[in-house]
Amino acid sequence: MTVEEIAADILAALEALTVEDVWDATGASCFFATEPAQAADLLIERVLLPYETRLRQLAREGREAEADTLLEGVLRALSLFERESRAPFKAWVLNLEATYAPRFRRAREGRF
Repeated sequence: MTVEEIAADILAALEALTVEDVWDATGASCFFATEPAQAADLLIERVLLPYETRLRQLAREGREAEADTLLEGVLRALSLFERESRAPFKAWVLNLEATYAPRFRRAREGRF
């Protein structure tokens, strides 16, 4: 896949998340409720986790070019989402790029 295709896939998955998904993920009950920002982060985590897992695998296998492409696609998607997304749940997403970019860079370097 190209950087653009990876970024488009991630962006589409993030854009597909809805306010209702966030509310459902809060798990509100009389005993416990997750804040919407935490729920949004959990949903984003679910979108990004397969890409992080793949990036770690590529780094372990020494597949440098593929790992670089995947990392660049992820970083581009994060940047585009922060700058251009109009997703309604975005109000609960704080510092997406600042939160996940270092994590993905560490994964690319093979560090956990």
